[in-house]
Amino acid sequence: MINTLRAMALFALSSIASIRSTSLPPYPFQVEDGVIKNSEGMIVDMQCVNWPGHMETNLPEGLQMQPLEMIVDLIVASNLYNSHNPELIDEGLGRIFQTVAEALGEKGVYVLMSNHVSKSSWCCSFDDGNGWWNDEFFSPDAWLDSLTGMAKLMEGQSNVIAMDLRNELRTDKIGREEQIDDFMKYVPAAIDAVLEGNPDLLVFVSGLSYDNDWSFLEEGRNSDEWEQALVSKKSNVVFESHIYSWSPFGDISPGESCDNLTFDEHLSWPVRNGFPMVLSEIGTSIDAYEETDLTWLNCVRDFILEWRLGYAMWLLTGSYYFRGGELNAPDSFGLLSTDLSGYKSMDIIDKNREMQWGGDSA
Repeated sequence: MINTLRAMALFALSSIASIRSTSLPPYPFQVEDGVIKNSEGMIVDMQCVNWPGHMETNLPEGLQMQPLEMIVDLIVASNLYNSHNPELIDEGLGRIFQTVAEALGEKGVYVLMSNHVSKSSWCCSFDDGNGWWNDEFFSPDAWLDSLTGMAKLMEGQSNVIAMDLRNELRTDKIGREEQIDDFMKYVPAAIDAVLEGNPDLLVFVSGLSYDNDWSFLEEGRNSDEWEQALVSKKSNVVFESHIYSWSPFGDISPGESCDNLTFDEHLSWPVRNGFPMVLSEIGTSIDAYEETDLTWLNCVRDFILEWRLGYAMWLLTGSYYFRGGELNAPDSFGLLSTDLSGYKSMDIIDKNREMQWGGDSA
């Protein structure tokens, strides 16, 4: 039996992603037979949207525009509520994230925490100091401690079911072989760090080159620590990848075959080798999308359905508290309007629904 769960992701220094159901299926989740299952053995189809919180305020975006309950209701496509959130004003950041996660749980939404950046800022580039181990703001020791700490912080909330290790690993300062060696050194330690904080969490692992590449796992540089983690932690490990309209998988025009795109070549290693994968960021401009964008989304949909992947749209909110010197700065990729009062495009929402392979919601 398949349990379809709609999900959202909340990104910050450490952050959150979640899954939607009319009732919360049994926790914890685990990986078995190459798919994610709940504790009753039901297959989980992760259908998600990213809710960013990684900018300078360190807060989930949009809480100045609409009440928390209303934003959550838009995520779950339920009734809207007209209430405010004064209880958040004087709370610390940890408690704010807990409060948002609790509100999501009350509406049947699970949460995936994502470690987006170390220094709060717009993401991502090669020179932002957040992209690679030992970059200016990316201390491996501090990173490992933060993964354990955030996992412990959310341990008591049963709708927080997963954590990713790091968003879009990237560097242009070292070659591919050294990048693979660093991955093999640090990622197994990070898996252990998360599970030290909460052994019941799923651990999402991202690939190289802005999370656009898993082909390096076929190049013979895998460490013993990595191979051991894939065996001993197999019930916890989920692979993730990102696909944007500009990602290096080729171009597609209306009427052309999706075979022109190289998703399989770069991204399919995990699913070909018995691991689940989630496309944890899928994005294109919603303010100015064209027929080419819809064609591209159809190809992404086909890739998802072929391999039964989870996915998360980037992004939920149509504006930021503060970005590039501008207050309430709009984001053209946001599913919601600038004031978070409703969805921008039902065409894109319909495309999102076409990506769901898991059957009816529980």
